[in-house]
Amino acid sequence: MKRIFAFVLVLALCAALVACGDNGSSGGSGRSDSGNNSVFTQEQSKLEEFLKTNDGISMADGFKRSAEADGTCKAECYAQGDVLVFDATFTQEIPADKLASVKQYIAEYLADETFAANFDNAKAVLKQHLDGMDVTCKVIYRAMDGSILGERTY
Repeated sequence: MKRIFAFVLVLALCAALVACGDNGSSGGSGRSDSGNNSVFTQEQSKLEEFLKTNDGISMADGFKRSAEADGTCKAECYAQGDVLVFDATFTQEIPADKLASVKQYIAEYLADETFAANFDNAKAVLKQHLDGMDVTCKVIYRAMDGSILGERTY
């Protein structure tokens, strides 16, 4: 529970850092292909480029530090098209008798309005840094075996 609460706080801090930081990314990619694949590649490229800037690195590192703080999760942040994915995997096995309650807790927490508001703020900041590109944020919590315990798209 501490880890998830800390994650919310880190997201709020990251959004503030991104809003106050300078935009280290350059302009558009200059590609003008009209096919769907090129649009996907262009959007992914913009988001991947952002994740390489100081602001993007700060956002990803903040998520990782928060999720990995107590040593029970390994986390990563990556672009998947126009989706910024925050992916955390538990490094310890969850006992079978606790699995249902862990899934329930994650589902309730991901549905929390305060938690969702952090992503609305982050998306607004990302849109500003990515020349108006609409970005979706997705949070995934996985068990040690990679199975999904809970996920939500914002």
